This record gives sequence, structure tokens and C-alpha cells, in this order.
Amino acid sequence: MLVIHRKSNKKLLLCFFISTLIYVEGHGIHLAANAIARDTEDTQGSIFFFDEQLGHYIWYGGLGAALIITIISIRNYKIKSMGIAVILVIFNGITWATNGLEGGTAIFSLAFTIAGLIFGISNKSTDIGKLVLIASLLSSLIFTYWAIRYSGFPQPSSL
Repeated sequence: MLVIHRKSNKKLLLCFFISTLIYVEGHGIHLAANAIARDTEDTQGSIFFFDEQLGHYIWYGGLGAALIITIISIRNYKIKSMGIAVILVIFNGITWATNGLEGGTAIFSLAFTIAGLIFGISNKSTDIGKLVLIASLLSSLIFTYWAIRYSGFPQPSSL
């Protein structure tokens, strides 16, 4: 994911590791609260808050930060196999949107998508800019369709 070598930007590397710790912490909060929720009837209380709200925002925030830092660290790289990279970013765009919808963080995830669109448009002459643009366009199309179809962002599992 992040390319590390002797000349790596130490501050960027530190930010990446912190963002991955935040990602893991958010996922851990989600999983722990989810496990506790299985043994209770708490559907809207504190366990729900830690499982479906706080845990998801910390989890996706850490992931989003790690993605941004990775993009920044490789923004000038030339991609050798653009065809494979396009297939991978298509999956990334779909996954980002579906995780945001089902995770209840659609607006938060949409903000990252819009940032990706801005970056992709601003850097469309680079390989990374093109890939970010493809993923962000696909994700934004899914969010837009969902918002129009369901008059908002209900979780798919609640439909």
C-alpha cells in the first residue's frame, strides 16, 4: 500500500501508521460492541452507538486517512499495468460506496468521495489521478443513485 524506502517522508509515514491504528481501533470498537449486542436487546442504546455509529466513523475515518496518505505518497508514480489497476479501483469505488451505505456513514463517505473527485480532476494527467477519478466517479454515481432512489441514504439491510 504505502511505499517505504530510505527517502520516505517520515512525517507522512508516521501519519500513515497513526491512521492505520485509528482504522484498527474503530474496527475493534465495532466488533466488540457487535459481539456484546448479540447477547442483549440493546437496539438503540450505548452498545448500538459504539457498534453502528462511533465504531464505524472511527473505522472509516482511519481507512479514509490511510487512503489519502497512500495517494499522496504515490501521486507521481507511473502505473505499469493500468488495466489491472482500473479493475482494482472499480472494486474500490463500489466497496467504498456500499460500505458507506451499509455502515451508516454515507454522508461522511460521500465527503471522501467528493475529495477524491477534486483530487482526480486536479491530477487527471497522472496515473494516480486517473485511478482516483475512476473510483470516485463510480462511488459518487452509486451514492447519487441511492439518494434519488430512496430519498436519502437508508442502510441496504433495512430495506
